[in-house]
Amino acid sequence: LLESFAFYMEKNRPPEERFYQPRINPQSRVIQGIQDLADDKLDEIFVNEPSRVGKTQTVKIGFLWYGSRNPELSNLYTAYSDKITSGFYDGLIELMTDPTYTYGEIFPKNVEKKLITDGKDLTIDLIRKKTYPTFTSRSIYGTLNGACDCNGLAVADDLFSGIDEALSIDRQLTVWKKFDNNFMKRLKRKAKLINMGTRWAPQDVQGRRKNLLETNPKFKYKRWIGIIIPALNEKDE
Repeated sequence: LLESFAFYMEKNRPPEERFYQPRINPQSRVIQGIQDLADDKLDEIFVNEPSRVGKTQTVKIGFLWYGSRNPELSNLYTAYSDKITSGFYDGLIELMTDPTYTYGEIFPKNVEKKLITDGKDLTIDLIRKKTYPTFTSRSIYGTLNGACDCNGLAVADDLFSGIDEALSIDRQLTVWKKFDNNFMKRLKRKAKLINMGTRWAPQDVQGRRKNLLETNPKFKYKRWIGIIIPALNEKDE
């Protein structure tokens, strides 16, 4: 189970340095959503939380677990900038190689040989080098066509740089075209999808995607849920 992986990965780390355990409420809802994707109970999830609460790190743990279980699958992560995708890539390597984590105990075959990494293209291959790597991290404005493929798990993370860009009608349309025409075309039929980020505008990428799932008969077979965690609880805390 993904949650067991999240706990065991950090069992040797001091409690104050652990990520998941102190954030189990509410991040366990995100972990369960990714588990349902892996168990083929869902095809797509939306993860909406405020900024700086740990949603990207939570999904990073799930992304690593998903790809590590079957290294032959190709998994794709995208965000609005090269800096963000590079940070995600570095974070995956840290989770796999930092001795304070237990990745090697959980997936020993994946680390028997040195990881096949490419810091320029932000790719990681497990066990053997493949045409489409186990993990690829690429900006929504980067080269996706012909360079990336996904038959495992895809993640679209915060495709706007912030509220100003998200509220711009022109930027909304530009980013949507990048997402729909470039990113989504990389996903194979059985690939799973996580749409995540902080929502600033109804017609952002996630809003447009949800509208398609809700109204277009072409998508009526899609099994999806929204995991919406607000900044304040019912007590306004």
